[in-house]
Amino acid sequence: MRIRWSNPWLGTTGEPSEGQHLWLPPVPGVVVVVKRGDTLRSLAAAFHVQPQVIVDFNQLSRTTVVAGQVLVLPGGHGLQFITNGESRSGASWQGQPDIRIGGPIGSSAGDPFPWGQCTWYVWTRIHVPWQGDAYTWYESAIAHGWSVGSTPRLGAIMVSWESPAYGHVAVVDAVYPDGSWLVSEMNYIGIGVIDQRIVRPGQVPLIGFIYG
Repeated sequence: MRIRWSNPWLGTTGEPSEGQHLWLPPVPGVVVVVKRGDTLRSLAAAFHVQPQVIVDFNQLSRTTVVAGQVLVLPGGHGLQFITNGESRSGASWQGQPDIRIGGPIGSSAGDPFPWGQCTWYVWTRIHVPWQGDAYTWYESAIAHGWSVGSTPRLGAIMVSWESPAYGHVAVVDAVYPDGSWLVSEMNYIGIGVIDQRIVRPGQVPLIGFIYG
């Protein structure tokens, strides 16, 4: 489905010819070629992503886009294609997006955090009841009665100032005898990229750990 969203000329049933060029999203999402009259905000609204996600992933130096520009919209999705008046799920077509087509990774209207960010990934692992940028999580956890501290524990949320503007959160997957710990995270390397790394005491500008 992502291929059809990225190549709308295929329609619902069209197939590419041999040697024909196709846009293939490098991550779950959509590739768009900017048309005259498109704006960053209109593209974000049409494909259900946050404008800042588009800016960050495509490393845009400005928020204006120009016709012919190729952009990747991580986590973006279009509307369901219609077959005989019904959606592919068999439900009557109501003009609603099929949010989960194309795999489990993507944003939905119910997600409290934008896809591809560290906060989104941690929320998929540990459903925290608050919202907000990563640096606010430690105080939010306290306000919600969650235990916090300065020592890593298996399954804890690490909160740090690794992003000076937004902070950073990650999940502790292991703690080692030398005091170091292993974290899983998203958007430390890039938008939508999940990685693991070992963190040693004093290595990061740590805010603290949330234990739940």
